[in-house]
Amino acid sequence: MTPRAPLVVFLPGTHMEPDKHDLVLATAAYAGYRTIGLSYENRVSVKDACSGANPCGNDCQGLARMEAVLGTDVSSEANIERGDSVLERLYRVLEYLDANDPAGGWSSYYVPTAGNITSASIVWSQIIISGFSQGAGHAALISRKMQVHGLFIIDGGNDTCNGAAGPLPAEWTTLLPDASSGRRKYGVTHRRNEPMPYAPSATWQALGLGTSGTSLDGTGWGRSVIDTIPPMPFSYTNQSFAKPPAQCSEHTSMARDECMPANLSAAAIAATAPGSRLFAPYLRRFCYACDPGTCP
Repeated sequence: MTPRAPLVVFLPGTHMEPDKHDLVLATAAYAGYRTIGLSYENRVSVKDACSGANPCGNDCQGLARMEAVLGTDVSSEANIERGDSVLERLYRVLEYLDANDPAGGWSSYYVPTAGNITSASIVWSQIIISGFSQGAGHAALISRKMQVHGLFIIDGGNDTCNGAAGPLPAEWTTLLPDASSGRRKYGVTHRRNEPMPYAPSATWQALGLGTSGTSLDGTGWGRSVIDTIPPMPFSYTNQSFAKPPAQCSEHTSMARDECMPANLSAAAIAATAPGSRLFAPYLRRFCYACDPGTCP
């Protein structure tokens, strides 16, 4: 099979390495993409880093995410070495793959440089950026800062700040110009038994994921058509999860191996990517994140 042109880069959640997301990575590979699960400094969550008063106006989450992504010292709440940033790690792995697999097409995704690695050193327009939990928020910020080929985030990126009347979408989601406006964007979240009708968060709406979505739990011809041609940008599930092992929860059931169920009631846990209950919806979203004008 000839790989599709864009590269999928997936960013793990807090305290997780890419090997905790093998089922999701395999799903992207099933869709026909070269796929990288990227390790980066993620031992402290942005939520915890900005757990103080966090008033609107200081853009705590945006600066913390920017430091994690670019490795520049812009946040007093984060301490990310440049070599551990998303940017530096992605450039280095592409450089390594290109050197060791020169026929693999990896040179399409980065610009070799003998000097400082900058955001211009990555060909973002050829990358579908994706992530789970904290990684989802970093992926969303990258799509805001650079024009990516597509965006697919899973149960994350819901940053808020405290306004006078209550929580508001974090500043980076509303004030930072959207460099990926018009690009394909998808987000899937867990409903967590919230009442129906279920609406996307104000933060996801600010990110361009729409004001309404579709449930992935329904069955029947009508739901399948709505979900397939093409998927709605915002979708959700209320799937259950197996109690053991201890790390499994509604949140981790969305993307963590050994927690993703094989069916809605979690009577079984998926052992392979096609065995995951969300395999087909995730596969469709990865497929549709590809611009049909440049990606057959």
